[in-house]
Amino acid sequence: MVRPVDSTTEQKWNNEPSEQSKLIAQAYARDADKPELNGFKQSCRESRKFGFPIVAAQPVKDHREQLAWAARLLLSIAQSWPATDIPDDFEVIVGSRLHDDAKQLVANANGNSRQLGL
Repeated sequence: MVRPVDSTTEQKWNNEPSEQSKLIAQAYARDADKPELNGFKQSCRESRKFGFPIVAAQPVKDHREQLAWAARLLLSIAQSWPATDIPDDFEVIVGSRLHDDAKQLVANANGNSRQLGL
């Protein structure tokens, strides 16, 4: 098999995240301590106590896809990156603050969904 040479395909062959994914992760790290974002994350952790749990509407989705959608939600709340500028092939970089927060959001939402039998 012949490997294509353009830079986008080269990144895919190397399993490296795109430059834009790296920039998005850096922007989120910069904004991760904003009060509105911290308030949202706290609400997600405690919402079940008040009868309004945050749930995963489609908990059967692929884990990577769930992480990507959770990351998009966090980016929107933090206003770190315009949603219209996030590429379709956006990857959440493992080990980034965005990855860790998105992973926690997915875990909370899936746990709430399971507890409610959804």
